[in-house]
Amino acid sequence: MIIISLRAVLFLLSLLSILWAGHATWLVVDGNDYNVVYGMAWFNSDSQSLNLLQTIIQRYFITTLWDMLFVPLLTLALWVNVIIGIIACFIFYILRLLLKFFK
Repeated sequence: MIIISLRAVLFLLSLLSILWAGHATWLVVDGNDYNVVYGMAWFNSDSQSLNLLQTIIQRYFITTLWDMLFVPLLTLALWVNVIIGIIACFIFYILRLLLKFFK
């Protein structure tokens, strides 16, 4: 059985939030408007990767995770996803530092 520490989980979550914000920013740089829905911009840019992400999450992780977490994020505007990703990164990083401090 693999035991994953809380620090490692927080590090992975902060890394994923950086990737999420970076991808949303890349879609804006790619020529999309800030107010475009994130899922639509991603689908227009590269529909295969969006479909692959949905398949992986629903098949290998919790099935309802796609409907409960990713669908609401994909229906928000691009600029909101950039801000959410940056804030989540800071929150996970601060939690990781606090965990390191109190250990």
